[in-house]
Amino acid sequence: MRRTLTLFFLVLVLTLGSFGVVSALLIGQEDQVRFSETVTYGDPAVADDLILHQSLNFDNRLFWEIDYDLGNPPLSEARFTCFPVEQPRIGNIVYSGLSLESTAFSNRANEAIESSTPSENPANRAFQELFEQTAPGQEKTALIRTADYYDYYPIWVFIDHANLNVTFETGLYYTHAEGEAKESRMAIVDFFRIPVLEEEMTEISIARSEDGSIWSTSSGGATGDSYQLWTWSVNSEDSCYCIVNPKSVQGQVMDFSQIPGGYGIYRLYIGPEEPEENRYYPDQVVLEPVEMVFPLDPQHDTLHFTLSYSGEELLLLTNEDESVWLTVISLDDHTPLQRLELSGNSDWGQLIVREDLILADLGDRYELLLDTGDGSYYHEMTARPQWYGPTDLGSYGLGGVDSGIIWDGTKLAVSTRLWIQDGLYSRNCGFTLSVFDREKLLYQSYGLNSLGGEPYQSQYSIMRSEAGKPILRWKEE
Repeated sequence: MRRTLTLFFLVLVLTLGSFGVVSALLIGQEDQVRFSETVTYGDPAVADDLILHQSLNFDNRLFWEIDYDLGNPPLSEARFTCFPVEQPRIGNIVYSGLSLESTAFSNRANEAIESSTPSENPANRAFQELFEQTAPGQEKTALIRTADYYDYYPIWVFIDHANLNVTFETGLYYTHAEGEAKESRMAIVDFFRIPVLEEEMTEISIARSEDGSIWSTSSGGATGDSYQLWTWSVNSEDSCYCIVNPKSVQGQVMDFSQIPGGYGIYRLYIGPEEPEENRYYPDQVVLEPVEMVFPLDPQHDTLHFTLSYSGEELLLLTNEDESVWLTVISLDDHTPLQRLELSGNSDWGQLIVREDLILADLGDRYELLLDTGDGSYYHEMTARPQWYGPTDLGSYGLGGVDSGIIWDGTKLAVSTRLWIQDGLYSRNCGFTLSVFDREKLLYQSYGLNSLGGEPYQSQYSIMRSEAGKPILRWKEE
């Protein structure tokens, strides 16, 4: 079933340049925005009491606020605004927190490999040795044992918080920090001491030009087992929290015995406000020490790590043996407030957090958790999502952190941005909608509008990169 509706809006004076070219495309539909909804499963009457809202914009100059009445053809409300200049972005800025990456042989100092003096930097030393073995005009590749050059994995540290943004690395080759600021960075690097796997091998290459100078260098392509350091990160108002990847590529649990406190959730205190020097002289900021604040079992797989809606608790989703678990941790004293078992295991999952509920999207199922009001949750129902629409639409994932979610005590409705599987998973201006009861899927549809291109070829969509997340509400609200 398809339902088409029209909204009228006023087109204001548009600016020139590339924005004007796109504006010309919009002017072609200056008197209307067409909307259609296609039902892929179930009875449309199930969605009669739902309103879906989207905020769409192009280039932060053209803005649409659209409410879709999913039970009736008329559009309940629509507003269009145009500005001649780009407007400030609306919404919260997302900071990446405390992130760590292993660098190994890409962590090279700015010094000449041609130097005859052995480098203090292990990566440079490895390339120096290969340089000496390579004739001018030739290229040479070597497979080297990582542990012959490093005792511990060298790392890059990225701190991205509302109150501080700094980056540094093992050896501090690229930082301008001095004195206590430099010492505090060295302390953080030294905190995360993870011994290099004895069996890890890395391939490095070097090419010399005819005059003997370096033409190019490269590294990568580790053979056998290896370790890739990455993190799950969460920011509170005054701190960065992170969990590091505990396992090698082949699933071997790494050695965390030399990290103070062992394996767990690590905290870097930043401070509740941004001092002026943090903004203008970040390299001279003296950083607080990192500490392990909540122990974890490295055998268990972290699926998702985030904050509660109130921002007062850490939420940790893990796969442990035969079950998925939600752990709620107090930010005040880092003690566990709750451990909630969700039946069945999963190798993937994410928490979609809303004011009064959490939807645990585990890929093959949704687990609806309701807030008790005291910082804990209880399991309400399980839903099994399945996509009945076209294979090139929507099935990239019916969930997502931007999903619209609503629960009325008997029905669960989940709406997400429409994705087009064109190789890039481009966002369109449309949406998907699935409605469940406690036993089964009741209804599913997808909606399109002409701002995202019709039909839904992403190459014609002028709006897809700014498509707004759907927000659901009941009509009586």
